[in-house]
Amino acid sequence: MVDADDEDSKCQERPQVPEWEDDPANPYNWSNVKKAYNFLAPAAIAFVISLGVSTYTPASTDIRDRFGVSPTLAILPFTLYVLGLAFGPMLAAPISETVGRRPVYFLTLPISIPFMAGAGFAQNFHTLLICRFFAGFFGSPTMAVSAGTAQDLYPMHVKPTQPDYRATVCAVFVLFPFLGSALGPVLGGITVREKGWRWTQWEAAGLTGAAILFATFMSETYARALVAKRAKKHNLATAPKLPPAQALKLLVTVVLLRPIMMLIREPIVSLLTLYTGVINGIVYSFFAAFPLIFTRTYDFDVAQAGLPFLSLAVGATFGAVTVILCDKTMFQPKRRRSTTYLTPEDRLYAALIGTFGPPIGLFWFAWTARDDIHWIVPILAAIPIVWGNVCVFTCVILYFSDTYDALTAASALAGNGMVRYTMGGVFPLFTVQLYERLGTDKATSMWAGVMVVLLPIPWLFWIWGGRVRGWSRYVGSGI
Repeated sequence: MVDADDEDSKCQERPQVPEWEDDPANPYNWSNVKKAYNFLAPAAIAFVISLGVSTYTPASTDIRDRFGVSPTLAILPFTLYVLGLAFGPMLAAPISETVGRRPVYFLTLPISIPFMAGAGFAQNFHTLLICRFFAGFFGSPTMAVSAGTAQDLYPMHVKPTQPDYRATVCAVFVLFPFLGSALGPVLGGITVREKGWRWTQWEAAGLTGAAILFATFMSETYARALVAKRAKKHNLATAPKLPPAQALKLLVTVVLLRPIMMLIREPIVSLLTLYTGVINGIVYSFFAAFPLIFTRTYDFDVAQAGLPFLSLAVGATFGAVTVILCDKTMFQPKRRRSTTYLTPEDRLYAALIGTFGPPIGLFWFAWTARDDIHWIVPILAAIPIVWGNVCVFTCVILYFSDTYDALTAASALAGNGMVRYTMGGVFPLFTVQLYERLGTDKATSMWAGVMVVLLPIPWLFWIWGGRVRGWSRYVGSGI
């Protein structure tokens, strides 16, 4: 029987090419300009794929009337796109592990564009559902791999005497998908009013094509692919490849089974994924709730109903800034003073602060979204909700990366992504019924109560994380 952990170590062995760490071809040694471009291109792709999620939101009413479906079914194309984002990354791992990161962008993303455009041409509801799912499914591998690209450019583990940019890079990278999701309804609302719902899908397809063009000059960043190419060029020995049967078993273990097993067995993964999954579901429920609330309570039209989502963009930006400031003022000074490596729990500063944002914002929204209070008040309430979401999620990425080795961290993040996007896709399906039955105040207060219950989770790991890591069979040596 093949031990997955033994196979992981084989997969992580690099070909025996001398002086690779100091080689100019190593992405760690690229110029800042080249690094910036190879970072911004995947971030732009993540932006447009996320925009494709929410640009549909203002179109749901027209689609309900056009195809004669219920309000719940009209949300289903939104849900299926998000579910495509949840399960599409299964394509990313085998391609990136075999041929590198760059082919993933240019093999899967172009397939997504015809499905986006096809959603706009759909003449029946079933066609729309199918096109939306596969648009998300084939767009999502690029989002999964883009996180790996960022790690390729900036080392995961550095010595105390070396600069550590990972928190900044991670915060900025997390920001782009949030901005895409927040700006989608703004663009979509204007488009629906001026052009009709079909143009929301065609615009998403066009912007995705523009992102591909922007990424045309991206370089390969995956070290194993680069070193293997270099070794082949110089006829040097490379790390032995696994037999096909063992490679397939490793793929199934790392890509499919391990994320699920870590969600079940690892308290670090399961509890933090529960927190980020629920808050992500609540934020995605806004894409169904906001148009309902602001059109009925404040008489916004379809274009105006997209404007409240700008508060999500503001909250996400504040969240990224908070993570960077906590890193610069708390983590990095401690790191410079330390004579040894820090613990992964030192990455949680921004998460601890951010846990207070969602319940405060949700209670604020619950009791101010009414016609005798100006509409700007509930709109501003969304800022702390998304601010806290970004703070916690960014720290979770860093915490997983510092707790586990590269492949195990990838499995943990894959499981987290599956849960987050599944909840993000499912929550909107019952949001309209929830708000119509309970009202804005009680429905949103219920979500606030849920976040109060979940608030201690990051704090538990701040206090007892070292002990919990000691119980794990997946944890490596830390950072």
